[in-house]
Amino acid sequence: MHNDMGLQVLIRMKKRTGWIIGKVAYCLTCVLLFHVIVWLGIFLFSIIENDSLSSSKEIYSAVLGLNMAYLPSQSYFYFSLTALPMIMSLFLTVSQMILSLILKPVWAYLFIVVYVIASVYFRVPFLIADYTMILRNQCVMFQGIDSAWGLFTLLTLVIIEIVMGIFIFQKKDLLKKEEEEVYGNKC
Repeated sequence: MHNDMGLQVLIRMKKRTGWIIGKVAYCLTCVLLFHVIVWLGIFLFSIIENDSLSSSKEIYSAVLGLNMAYLPSQSYFYFSLTALPMIMSLFLTVSQMILSLILKPVWAYLFIVVYVIASVYFRVPFLIADYTMILRNQCVMFQGIDSAWGLFTLLTLVIIEIVMGIFIFQKKDLLKKEEEEVYGNKC
C-alpha cells in the first residue's frame, strides 16, 4: 500500500500538530525555492546579456507597456513584483494542502485552479489572486489594489489556513480510512 510510510510517520510522531506544521514548512520551502530559482535565472540572464537590472520607470513602461505614472516608489514596485506573488503562491499551496485533507487531492487542485481563473475575470474581494496582477496594482492604475493591504490579507489568510488545517487534521480519523482501504467496508 502506498500510504503505509506516511501512516508510520504519523504514528511515530505522536503529535499531529508537528506533522501539519512540517507540511506547511515543506510548502514554504518549495515556494521560496521556486521563486529564488526564477529570480536567480533572471539575474543570471541579465549578466549574460550584459544588461543591468535597471530600475528606470521608462524601461518598465516600454517593456511592460504599463503607465508608471502612479508609481509611489521603486521599492514598492519591486515589492509588488516579488513578494506578493511569493506570498500568493504560499497561500495557494497551503490552501491546496488543507483542501486535500477534506477532498481528494485532484478535487483540491481543481478548486484552486478554478479559484485563480475566477480571480482573473471577477474583481471581488474574496478572489484575492488580484494582488499578484501587476495590471490591477496601484503602481500602474489609479485606484488599483494596494500591495501592503494585499500582504497583510495574504499573511492573515495563511495563518488562518494553518490553524484550520491543524484543527481539521486533529479531528480526522486516519486509521479508520486505512482499515476501510485494506479490508473493505465490512461492518
